Amino acid sequence: MQQSKLQEDRLQYLRALVRTAPLDAGVYIWRGENQEVLYVGKAKHLKQRLQSYFNDKSIKTQHLLTKAHSVEFTIVGNEYEALVLENNLIKRYQPPYNIALRDQKTYPMIRITNEEYPRIMRTRTMVKDGSRYYGPYPGIQKMDAYLEIINKTFALRRCKPIPLKMRQSPCLYYHMKQCLGPCVHGLTTAQEYQEQVARVEDLLSGKIVQFSKYLLAQMQEAASKMEFERAASLRNALQAVQAMSMQQGVEDRNESRRDYIGVAGGDGLYHIVVLRMREGKMLDKATFRFEGIGDDQEVLHQFLIQFYESEENQETDVVYIENPPQELDLGRYFREERSMHLRVSPPIEEQDLRLIRMAFDNAVLDLARETSQESGLIDLKTALSMTKMPRMIEGFDVAQLSGHFTVASLITFKNGLPYRSGYRRFRMKSLKAGEINDFKSLSEAVARRFTKLINEDLPLPDLLLVDGGKGQVSAVYGVLEALGLHDKITLIGIAKREEEIFRPNESKPIILEKGSPALRILQAIRDETHRVATSYNQKLRHKTLYLDKLQSLDGIGPKRAKALLMQYGSLRAISRQSSINIARVAKINQDRATELLREVSILVEKESQEDRDI
Repeated sequence: MQQSKLQEDRLQYLRALVRTAPLDAGVYIWRGENQEVLYVGKAKHLKQRLQSYFNDKSIKTQHLLTKAHSVEFTIVGNEYEALVLENNLIKRYQPPYNIALRDQKTYPMIRITNEEYPRIMRTRTMVKDGSRYYGPYPGIQKMDAYLEIINKTFALRRCKPIPLKMRQSPCLYYHMKQCLGPCVHGLTTAQEYQEQVARVEDLLSGKIVQFSKYLLAQMQEAASKMEFERAASLRNALQAVQAMSMQQGVEDRNESRRDYIGVAGGDGLYHIVVLRMREGKMLDKATFRFEGIGDDQEVLHQFLIQFYESEENQETDVVYIENPPQELDLGRYFREERSMHLRVSPPIEEQDLRLIRMAFDNAVLDLARETSQESGLIDLKTALSMTKMPRMIEGFDVAQLSGHFTVASLITFKNGLPYRSGYRRFRMKSLKAGEINDFKSLSEAVARRFTKLINEDLPLPDLLLVDGGKGQVSAVYGVLEALGLHDKITLIGIAKREEEIFRPNESKPIILEKGSPALRILQAIRDETHRVATSYNQKLRHKTLYLDKLQSLDGIGPKRAKALLMQYGSLRAISRQSSINIARVAKINQDRATELLREVSILVEKESQEDRDI
């Protein structure tokens, strides 16, 4: 029952996020509990596509939704731009659900095998043997053209695994200069072959400019040696590669490291979006909420200095802004004060203007979402008679199983949205084994949290929310009173049944209108604290279960089991390791490590079967 309620709370939170999606074309990312990327998708109409997930009853989609904890989206100019950005993000993150949720007949991949002399091939399935995968690709014809170019240009082997005994003479591809001949001793070296493989990986990773330069140099060298047939072949390859690097909104041939900035807002509140182009591809979207005093140009000026002074952002060559503030002064500042050759420029070409507008559209979308949250915060301030806006809200909840694995969660919302850097988890220290006492657990967690804030002189939240009614509120108020904070923080509790809001020393609850922005914020915080607490409780239970299962295997006692779990975290992670790593961590010989991996894989398969049965 508790698990079912947790899942429903999380799905309601996801539905609320999806309701804020626009109807534009774009790309969306489902993220997991730890913000890991689970799935990257594209859509002609983002909102419609995301809403369809909740009506899709297929097993694969339902499984994705059980793992998803948030969703984010980026709008682009059209469906094709969404396709290209989607593939760039898939290459970057390699999300676990993308292959599983794709129509594999439509989206093949390129595989580079995990061998001493790797092969490159087309495939529709992934094998967990250390091979590298690139794609999926939207059309098999284009992918085959890529493979043909690679085979003719880089001369990687096409034969099946090299026999133990080297061949006496190479195959026909070697004589056609389309294979380096690793199957014949002395024709090539492992280092020379791997250098070619590295160039192939650069091409498949999207480094078109670098690859084109390589082809051009090879073509010129062949021409200088009067190898005109080879030069013509290289020329054709160069033209084919450049044709595949199509000019469009999120991918181009410009090799400079460029950022495109869009700004939306005013009256002291701004949302700024930075689209980052690297090697001709859009690889990232960074979003910032910025508050400042002054006109728009002054605020943007301050943002640029703060953002590009960060070491990780100093690789940028040029920043494009529609109306850059004090362009010459900023360029001089970065050059003289930071030794950076960073140019701040208005759009020069139509392509630059399109990308700036794309950044602006995304900034407007983010601002609109916050504006909606802002109205909820205003309503909340009024309903609770607060003297200031509840910009920072902290929420607490407790989870336990029959008095065991008792934990508490702390989550933080900033400006009505989750602030994950403010999440914390607590294992209870004051309870006896098997003791069930939510009041005592809440009191301990709140005491530990606010004692730390006081000792380290950290800012206090504007509003403190606990999951519960009068009893929970009274217990936490006692802690705040003992710490001298009872008159510095607004404290409330929210009771699930009627969604009543309780305050300290007040018998009559506050009733917020159902569906109101203020109530939705409180419900989102309550549901998130519940999710985090229950998830942590389950994690501790699973850890104990993993220990028991590992210790049931021959030769694996408490010490070795604990060492393996501390190193890898779960049975599934252990099963993915090499026997060398397992032998080192568990301090056993490699033969036993190989056998242990087989036994752990059986345990993992049993777990997976149990999950499917559920």
